[in-house]
Amino acid sequence: ENSPNDDLLLQRANEIEISEEITSPSQLKWYRIRSRNEGPNKIKLHPCRVLGSDEACQYVRKQSRGRERLGEYHKVIQCFSFPNIANGDYLVVKDHLLIPFQHNIDGVEELNDEVINRYLRQQIHEGKSKNCTEAERIFLKRVYDHAVKSETDYNAQMLKELREYHDDTPNGSFANDNEQSTGFEGSEQSNSEKDDEQSDIDMEELEAPYTQAITFDPDDFPKITETCNEPLRVGDELEYYCPMFVAGDKRGLRQASVLSVDPKDEIPLVLSNGECLPSDIKVKRVRVISDGELIDHPGVFRPIK
Repeated sequence: ENSPNDDLLLQRANEIEISEEITSPSQLKWYRIRSRNEGPNKIKLHPCRVLGSDEACQYVRKQSRGRERLGEYHKVIQCFSFPNIANGDYLVVKDHLLIPFQHNIDGVEELNDEVINRYLRQQIHEGKSKNCTEAERIFLKRVYDHAVKSETDYNAQMLKELREYHDDTPNGSFANDNEQSTGFEGSEQSNSEKDDEQSDIDMEELEAPYTQAITFDPDDFPKITETCNEPLRVGDELEYYCPMFVAGDKRGLRQASVLSVDPKDEIPLVLSNGECLPSDIKVKRVRVISDGELIDHPGVFRPIK
């Protein structure tokens, strides 16, 4: 039978308020620390959340009284201390010590139950009751579900606002006018002539290289003094290599959506996966917002700034 304390823990696991700072599953991590114990629990796990760039920078500046900045390969985390979640410790840790809550199964991101089970076995080994660990399992599952829902709702709202912002043709009147003006009535071109013109257009498009400077005199080609620029906009999907890995290492390849852009910030991009990228990291736009829709884009890798 459950003790009164166990029943209270189960109730608290289902009712405890989840922080509104948790807005994406990519924020949820397992912090790995090396224990002095040489037994089977030499590596211990702690569930935590990764602070967003603004919150992390504020924490570091406050702790160092403005004398230090967050390192390039470091994150600020808050550990979950069940059942007193609000009292979790804040720590500055290295990227490679963090394990994601979720893993990819056949192209679908899911909660990694194997790591949770390992963590709960660790808790039992340290003297926690099975009912206590079961309550913690319920809580961690609620946190993950909350993060997934928050990210899904945010992305849907963002896409809706982008469509409304770019919608310059209410009720599709512009499209209808175009369709009416290109009807067959009054056309003096034969089908064969239209086909020939379309073929010429297609060939010109195929011959045009992907560059932002396609008109130049080969005898007077200036020395390149700066890199080409491509605007990064909210809603664009980027591809990049995590700084923790060597560029080209498939293990470090990431994709994320741009949530906000601030060129004046030391971390200019806020990404959907919560990662902070230095301004010299090269990114490639693989999908871009056009008329409120995400379309494929044949991007190239360029530094953020």
